Amino acid sequence: GDFEYEDATQYFQNIDAMITTINNITNKAGDKSRYHVHYSTPTCFLHALSKEKRSWPVREGDFMSYAHRAHAFWTGFYTSRPGIKFYERSLGALYQSVRQLSIYANHVDFDGLFKLGEVMGLLQHHDTITGTSPMINIADALQRMHQVEKIGENLTLVLYQHILTQSSAINLSPPLTFCQLNESYCKPLATMDKFSAIIYNPSSVANQLWLRIPVAEQQTIHLDVDTVKKLSIDAQEIGTINLSPIIQSIPIVDKRNQLQELIVRVNIPPLSFQALPFTTL
Repeated sequence: GDFEYEDATQYFQNIDAMITTINNITNKAGDKSRYHVHYSTPTCFLHALSKEKRSWPVREGDFMSYAHRAHAFWTGFYTSRPGIKFYERSLGALYQSVRQLSIYANHVDFDGLFKLGEVMGLLQHHDTITGTSPMINIADALQRMHQVEKIGENLTLVLYQHILTQSSAINLSPPLTFCQLNESYCKPLATMDKFSAIIYNPSSVANQLWLRIPVAEQQTIHLDVDTVKKLSIDAQEIGTINLSPIIQSIPIVDKRNQLQELIVRVNIPPLSFQALPFTTL
């Protein structure tokens, strides 16, 4: 059951005793047993398999051979409620990005980071991340995620402000705005002649990103090629596409007047950000 192993000290003491006993077993000749038991990790396990040159078959699908009673097997751990799974991964990426940016900016909001980390910890409960909990629990988790997501977004803007003000190459006269680009909508862009899109790569490897900038009716937005070359940014404007009817049907607060997207390819070095300049013609 869920509360079978509450006393960690007792169980680890028992396991320690088992490990010691097994590793001290000797045969009649006094030689040590060929078995060696120790605490391990998935990395150690895979390393041992690699040394033995053994391989395991790859199993696909969503059936997990776990039963909590006779003839009652669990399925759906990996595919049920994919929305909350994706939301958790997105929020986790935001959380890690904020932690990194806090170091770069030398500005740490411990309260905001704690709230983000607390919700991320709650989401790791096996009934939440797998989606096997009742809908009332899922709704509560989604509400908590949305609340701390806003905290993370606001904190990100503060940290960007701290970092970018140290660079004389970037003009920060307009305020920074966090746009939900999964809606393909960003209200402030519809009235701006010039702006910069800040892209951050929290990964330890370089990433190629296909950036989509919402474009309003009667508006022509282009990548500022001269500034891009001056700043040695690896970016290329691809072109403009129309929004699909499905995207246009997403409900938003204001009337949607951005019916196109400008596609830009940008390569971002690891653990760094780029401020891509755009201009309207």
